[in-house]
Amino acid sequence: MDLGIDKFDISKSFNGLELFQSLSPVAKALQGKLNTRLKLMGNLDNEFGPELNTLTGTALAEVLTAKVSPKQAKALALLDSKLDFIDLSKLDLKDLKTALTFEDGKVNVKPFTIKYEDIDIELAGAHGFNNEMNYTATFDVPAKYLGSEVSNLLSKIGEKSIEETKVPVIANITGNVNSPNVKTDLKESVKKLTTELIEIQKKKLLGKLKDKGGDLLGGLFGNKKDQDSTATQQDNKPDVGSIIDGIIGGNNKPNDSTTNNNDKPDVKDILGGLLGKKKKKEEKQKDTINN
Repeated sequence: MDLGIDKFDISKSFNGLELFQSLSPVAKALQGKLNTRLKLMGNLDNEFGPELNTLTGTALAEVLTAKVSPKQAKALALLDSKLDFIDLSKLDLKDLKTALTFEDGKVNVKPFTIKYEDIDIELAGAHGFNNEMNYTATFDVPAKYLGSEVSNLLSKIGEKSIEETKVPVIANITGNVNSPNVKTDLKESVKKLTTELIEIQKKKLLGKLKDKGGDLLGGLFGNKKDQDSTATQQDNKPDVGSIIDGIIGGNNKPNDSTTNNNDKPDVKDILGGLLGKKKKKEEKQKDTINN
């Protein structure tokens, strides 16, 4: 059988035809129109209905207009209740194209991506004609949607590149179409992201402290350097502190920039000059007495 259908009503067709219900159990939650091309082979039963477990083939679907009513499909309703950052009723599936293959009573869905605001959602998986399913939905979620704690950390870090970080949140949909199970790794993803953001914040704070510490030390040593520079630029008058240091240290003190300065009097010269003047004064007084 090779069947092409254009612009047919999704909900009416899937609710009225068992074959379509088996190909896409959640289609009853869709409202709108689509085009499809269906190729299949298999056996008929005694009432000329298809024996589903014998079918093989492919199906291509192009959604023209469609809105989602999550409450009409238990799996979608359960998924919607577990994720705070998305409202499945606001999904717009217009222009969605997807492909199915089926064989041995199993329908495989080729991975496809839909978009919800700034969140990309990739869907893939399979289900059986017995309504048992195993699907995975991966949500590429901006970090800012993952709770107040994450948002506060992002604002404190203040890095645009980090604020634009996206985190994959995976939802596994299993069980029966009429009694589905939905598990997500949302809590684990948020916990991991929070830990990473705290580490980034710590490193940033340490970096700031290091910079401030460097400025502080630089200021202290810079001031000392400025003071030393000012001291070397003073006039040629002998400095009392230098004279005292020279007397105490004697000639054993290594020559520094001050003692090597030719413009300043040497301690030895100063002492020699003082003692010399005293000696001349005594000789003059002696000469006066003799005369």
